[in-house]
Amino acid sequence: MQDLQRPLTTRCGRGITGERWKSAQGEVSEFPSPVKANTRFGKLTVISDVGRMAKFPSGKTRYFLLTQCDCGAVAWKNIDNLRKQTAGCRKCGHPRRAPKWLVNRCEAAKLRCENISDPRYWDYGGRGITFGFNGPTEMACYIMQHFPLDRKRQIDRIDNRLGYEPGNIRMVTPSVNMMNRRRQIKIKMFRFRMLHPEIRYADATLNHLIGRGLTDAEIVKRFYKPSTKPKGRYGTFSTPDPDIVSQLMVY
Repeated sequence: MQDLQRPLTTRCGRGITGERWKSAQGEVSEFPSPVKANTRFGKLTVISDVGRMAKFPSGKTRYFLLTQCDCGAVAWKNIDNLRKQTAGCRKCGHPRRAPKWLVNRCEAAKLRCENISDPRYWDYGGRGITFGFNGPTEMACYIMQHFPLDRKRQIDRIDNRLGYEPGNIRMVTPSVNMMNRRRQIKIKMFRFRMLHPEIRYADATLNHLIGRGLTDAEIVKRFYKPSTKPKGRYGTFSTPDPDIVSQLMVY
């Protein structure tokens, strides 16, 4: 029997099977298992005649049995849940429909469109970019069906005026994605020049500030903040064509 002060938690795939003992450690004791060893519950098999009883600070007492899944994962399972569980361990019972890294990227896209607290919300949801899938997993499955799965590639919208939706997303290399981003930064720079001609930041400095995510108001405030470095004296200062900018801007 394993040391009671160090409950067994076995990794199964990317998740951790078994119960989360939390503060119950130190209040765990053995008890004779009411279920005999080799008893099966779906894909799980009880492998010990001795169970564990854990008393939680809330006053609840729970009983656990040591089990092994058909896939080989070993973990302590709550007796009440064990009697209901037939699918197996967490990996077998809830298999992933798409790789976690891809789902995470789709989740980030959803947050940019719908979560006002996201740092990049105003570049996406704030200007009308929508998330056109039922969820990140559905978007990940769509990508897997239509594009080769390559972790080195990034999600990109074909038409920047439209949102993340079927038919408007593709997988591109980071260099291609960066070129699109630079184009957007250049458009933002021209827009800023038209709205704030009095701010004499050089093109390189203005591009850098916009790339960092600073708003127009923050850039203006920064320009008028006292500094020992000269402003507006050195560098290249582009003069945007209003007609061209009006056609390119999607704000």
